[in-house]
Amino acid sequence: MRLKKLCALLLAVALTLGLCSCGLSKEEKYDKAVADVKAGKYDRAIEAFESLKGYEDSEKYIMYARCLKTGDSGDYDTAIKSLTSLGDFKEAAMYIKYYTALAYEADESYEKAAAVYDEILLFKDVQTRVAALPDKILDRDLAEAERKIEEDDYDGWRELNKLVSKKYTSSETRMYENIMTYAAQMHEKQEYEVAARLYLMVKEEGYEKANDRFKESSYQCARAWMADGAYWSARNVIEEYLSDYKDANELAKECNYQLALETEAGGAQNAQAAYDAFKALGAYKDSAERAAAYEAKYYDAVSKNRAGEFDAAIALFTELGTFSNSSEWITETQNAKAYAAAASLMASEKYEEAITAFRELNGYRDSDAQITECSYLRAEELRENGQYLEACSIYLTIKGYRDVDEIIERDGNIANQLKFMVGNYVIFGSYPQTQNGNDKTPIEWLVLENDGETAMMISRYALDCKPYNEKYEDTTWETCTLRGWLNNEFYNMAFSTEEKQYVLQSNVSVDKNPKYSTNPGNATKDNVFLLSVVEANKFFKNDDAGKCAPTDYAIQQGAYTSDSSKVEGRKACWWWLRSPGDSSRSAAYVVNGGTIIVGGHGSDVDYSLNAVRPCVRVRFF
Repeated sequence: MRLKKLCALLLAVALTLGLCSCGLSKEEKYDKAVADVKAGKYDRAIEAFESLKGYEDSEKYIMYARCLKTGDSGDYDTAIKSLTSLGDFKEAAMYIKYYTALAYEADESYEKAAAVYDEILLFKDVQTRVAALPDKILDRDLAEAERKIEEDDYDGWRELNKLVSKKYTSSETRMYENIMTYAAQMHEKQEYEVAARLYLMVKEEGYEKANDRFKESSYQCARAWMADGAYWSARNVIEEYLSDYKDANELAKECNYQLALETEAGGAQNAQAAYDAFKALGAYKDSAERAAAYEAKYYDAVSKNRAGEFDAAIALFTELGTFSNSSEWITETQNAKAYAAAASLMASEKYEEAITAFRELNGYRDSDAQITECSYLRAEELRENGQYLEACSIYLTIKGYRDVDEIIERDGNIANQLKFMVGNYVIFGSYPQTQNGNDKTPIEWLVLENDGETAMMISRYALDCKPYNEKYEDTTWETCTLRGWLNNEFYNMAFSTEEKQYVLQSNVSVDKNPKYSTNPGNATKDNVFLLSVVEANKFFKNDDAGKCAPTDYAIQQGAYTSDSSKVEGRKACWWWLRSPGDSSRSAAYVVNGGTIIVGGHGSDVDYSLNAVRPCVRVRFF
């Protein structure tokens, strides 16, 4: 009895498990196996198909079921390859796409999966999977942003900033909660700066749950920064976000104090900033004492300046750097020191040195007035020592001061110096200057040089027209006929016996032609002479200065003039120099434009169109 019951029980179990095919036809077995494949009962289906070998397409179904079993297990590549070999059997093509999409999902390539799912939208659970993809994409992108953030890749923050405003399909606040969860993890790891930034990101989206957590992470971040000496960053966080949180105000004071110490350590250039910082801290720690130290040093420096302790004052103001107007005080003290030194030189009668020192003060205090006084005292000193030229030069710069005008008027020596100042015109001697030549018009001389006792002068106008030498032959200044004429006919006609007493015989040097190696001859002693090329360049600094107009008499004698160049409204002429030209049969000259010509056309010694500007050296009269 027991055995019969046991057999009946085993039969029932076998029927339930599909292990018994008693009473089923092959067709029924086949249909049942197909149904098992569709239900995902692949092992039972495979066993059934194996018992039906040769019936219908059982062999293909066995392979088909095994492919689906492989695919459902997650081995998508193997399943796809095997399904491909089945061609268009049953839903092999659909499963290939399905498993391809699942493989993309497994790689988190959700966008690619979506594209494939669009082709089989009504197959199996595709619609459900498609609906879940947006959230999966957000999860993936969020995880990638978090990974980059932990690797200090700034792109992570940019990506997260784009994600924070995006919504999950499953929840309006899920993104906020996910970011806050990550922030909590960072806070737990004592990555307070990262946590605070994450909470702030959510907070700025209006998610109020982040407010308190943001403050706590920011608070801890500030404390961590302070521990690392990053007081500037800590203070900024405290002042911007934590003004009413825990003991943040005290922390801010400590940050400002430490920053003030750092500023002070930066030296004189930061002095004012350090002072302001300590002053703002009031009674915090020793801030008041530190601020007071700046003030005390400043007043000490000012006192030393006023007491004439200039070097000590400058040293203190230099230490104070940017504090208050210390830089202005340095300049003032340096000027005061220089002024005192200049005044000392003046008191020691070192007037020239004093003048230089006062000038360097550029108008400080009454330095300009002291320059004038030193100049006056120096001029008086020179006059007493008989150095009239030097004295006169100074008097001219301070005319109208004290009794300078009276000195110039009553002192003949000074008057003479004024008369023969370089650049002045002096009347001396006479010579025909009208067209008919019957006059004896006073000659105007331009003073070229003054040595204090004698003056070298050149006629203002070209007085006559003569060749350098009467014949076209080798000649020098020493042998030319123009030298003979100047020291005889001209000398005797131009100066009276009394006037000749003032004309000095000059040592006339031999000046070579600067361009050619022409023989210049020997030096001479002359009462009247011509300028050399060297002298013309010395006394006439440019072409305009070298221009000269001839008298009407000189023009009548043949002097060449041209409308192309004028001086003082009169046509200018060519005039001789004594230096040789480009050969021994030529001499240098000045053209009507004022340019010096050292050879070429117009320089032949017998050329008859060049005018004459005599030179003399005289003692004062």
